[in-house]
Formats: sequence, structure tokens, C-alpha cells
Amino acid sequence: MKFCVLTIFSIFLTYFTNASHANDRNFKFRLGGIQSKIESNFTKIEPRKIIKRNYLKQKDSTEHSFSNITQDSNNIAFVFYDGASVVVENYNHGATPETPLFVYSISKSFVGMMLLHSMCENNINSLDKKIGDVSARLKNTIYGSVTIRNTLKMQSGVGEHFFKKEQKPMFLSFLNKKKSPIDWINEINVTNEQGKNFWYSANDTNALGIILEDITARNIPENLNELFLKNITLSNDIYWQYANNKEHVGAYGLMANAYDFVQMGKRFIQILDKNKCVESYLNSMMKEDRSNGKYGFQVWIHQTQRGEGKRKFFGMGYGGQYLIMDRDDGSVAFIYSLNKNYEFGKVIDEFYRLKYK
Repeated sequence: MKFCVLTIFSIFLTYFTNASHANDRNFKFRLGGIQSKIESNFTKIEPRKIIKRNYLKQKDSTEHSFSNITQDSNNIAFVFYDGASVVVENYNHGATPETPLFVYSISKSFVGMMLLHSMCENNINSLDKKIGDVSARLKNTIYGSVTIRNTLKMQSGVGEHFFKKEQKPMFLSFLNKKKSPIDWINEINVTNEQGKNFWYSANDTNALGIILEDITARNIPENLNELFLKNITLSNDIYWQYANNKEHVGAYGLMANAYDFVQMGKRFIQILDKNKCVESYLNSMMKEDRSNGKYGFQVWIHQTQRGEGKRKFFGMGYGGQYLIMDRDDGSVAFIYSLNKNYEFGKVIDEFYRLKYK
């Protein structure tokens, strides 16, 4: 009996020690490992306006209380802009207002917005146009006959096995600059009928990034600078990851500090408020939807918005990252965490509960 108890305790201790070490490794990668590759793996985006600012300390944040989020042991950064000013700003685990944060799939939301805007600017008046008609690099690939809409919606038919076979190898191949997004796309030779299933896949967003570059004759960072960064005031440098042959990654790659992500979120809302063409495209995101109303044109839709009006939406990155945008009051929140319990929608619901408390 004593041996059994000791064995169970040993397994228990080993499990939680390993879990702790795994978190330590994640913190180390998120707050140092990926930043160490800035000089070799990222494009610094300039010119832009930069200001020196004093961040709002948590103890001075009196208008709202988000302690359930900021005091989570896995939370690294939280910034909340209420539509008028930043009213909450909090950092943990050695992160500071200057720390550049790699946001994984939140990058997708910016690629989607940039593509919609470029279509409006270049008189591409149908989301149901085949990609091969607008992108020379994708014309003879599996995406050549897929529509822009189905790729924006991740309904291309290409992504059935992405998580099982490609997710981790792709990330490592880009980080090590062994392959490029177009390399992965060129290797795909089996697909399913488009428009039938929602399969979340980085290949779809990488294809969108290639379309964007082909339409505009500018790379992804140049497009971000033109549409977003030139129109806002930032506090530090912005970066975008490239892979082999300096091809920029569409599915993930954006890095900035927490405050500047909020600034970009504000600009995201501003584009929709000012550009009726882009707004009309975004409003059509649920046409022929296969995501059960959860996913639009590279943004996730809050559960209260699954009807006609899409005014509450968010970008979501791997492992507990969110850029939450609300057109009703112009508010933007940025959460950067390692909390794997931040399942789809859970932290968003908690954020709104605290916001309206």
C-alpha cells in the first residue's frame, strides 16, 4: 500500500514538474527565443511615426477590473482601450510595454483585411473569382481553381489533414528557413471539393498572402505599412517573419508590443467604418458558411454576432492570444497568454463579462 501511494505521488510530481518545465520553455520561447531571431528571420517595417509613452500601471487602472485575466499565472500582457483611451495595461513574467510579442494566427486577421482592401482598390469586384485569375504564382497550383471567398473562409477543401500532418513541420520549416509558403502549396496534390467543409489551415492564409502580394506588387510588410502603420501612431518597431528565400509568411509572422497591437486593432475598426467596399465584403462573410457561424474572413465571430451584424470579432493566436475588436463602442483589447484553458470563446466571454460588470 505504501509503495502504491509513493508511486502515485511520484507520477503526480513528475507530471506537474514536466508541465511546469513545459510552461517555462514556452515562456522562454515567447519572451526571448523568438525575439532572438528578429535580426535573421524578420523584416522591420518602416517608415512610421513613433512616440515615447508612459504605460498605464495596473494600480492606476481604476475604471475597469480585469483581474481574472491579468492575475492568471499564464498571462503575459493585457491592454484594454475602451474606445476613448487605454484604461488597463498589465504585464507579467518579465514582459514590459516594449516587449515585442509574436502573435501567431492573429496575423491572419491582418492578412484577410489587407486582401479585402486590395480587392476594393484594384476593382476586383467578386469574392467568388478563382484565385488563378488574380495570382500568377498560384494559377497552376491546387489553389488555382479555388475561389477567394472559400480561401478566406478556410473552406478551400485543402486543409483536411493540416493539424495532423503539417502544422508543426510547417512552423519549424519557416522558422529554420528551409521552406517557403509557396513550397508547401506546390507540394499539395490531393484536395476535397471546395465550399463543403470548414478546415482551419495555414495553407489557406499563406495563399491569401500570396494573392495580396500579386495583386498589389508589394510584399506583406509593405502592405501592412501602407494600410495600417502609416495611419497610426506607434510606440516601437513592428516586424513580420519571412521564411526561405525571404518569402513572408501569411498565416503567422506579425510581432509588435501589446500597446501597438491595440493601435492596429483600432485601425482595423477604422477601415471598416470608413471604407464601405471593405465593410460590404466583411459583412458577406457568412454567405455559404460551413463554420457554424464562428469564422469569417480570417476573423472569429463572437457568439452574440452569429446573425446579420458582425460587430464583435477577434483575432486568435496559438496558446491563448486574442485581439478583441468591438465596432459598437470602438473598444479594443489585447490578451497575450500561455493559458491553454483559454479555449475558443471562453476568454472572450470572460472579457465581456468583466467589461460590462
